[in-house]
Amino acid sequence: MMDVLKDTTAATARKFAKALCDRYRASFVIDISGLTFQNHVDDLKQSIYNALNYSKGRSNPVERKASEDSDDEAVKEKEKEDELHKCQDEYGCVNFSPSLPDNENIDSQEEKCVTLMKLCDDPGKNQAEIMNLIKATYPSVRKVLNEQNRGFICNYHKII
Repeated sequence: MMDVLKDTTAATARKFAKALCDRYRASFVIDISGLTFQNHVDDLKQSIYNALNYSKGRSNPVERKASEDSDDEAVKEKEKEDELHKCQDEYGCVNFSPSLPDNENIDSQEEKCVTLMKLCDDPGKNQAEIMNLIKATYPSVRKVLNEQNRGFICNYHKII
């Protein structure tokens, strides 16, 4: 209808609304505790006007995904590129892998993890130091989490 209709002004929307309200009068009657409200032309006019002028119609045709047996190399390359950019973990979250700070290396991260485990087992825990070590070892912990499967998270407390 929107393709056929050339005039999308408020006056045209009002004509359509009036015609609909006259033809289907029972649909546009509201009865509340014996009070009857019948004139809904303005509400319907505004809805029609908004639908005609502000709807996001399909101006571009939908591109269909190529089948797997397609020989189109460009399509296959695009799909591979999309897969590379999707670095997501099994939960659908971005597989975030921060790099180590400049003053850190793998050995220093392992030392901090061992220190963190010892502090967590200590009955007189220093919470501030534990939090600092957790923040410092975050890149290596993220790397381990990204490499593991879903069942790994159940045994996470054994690592730290």
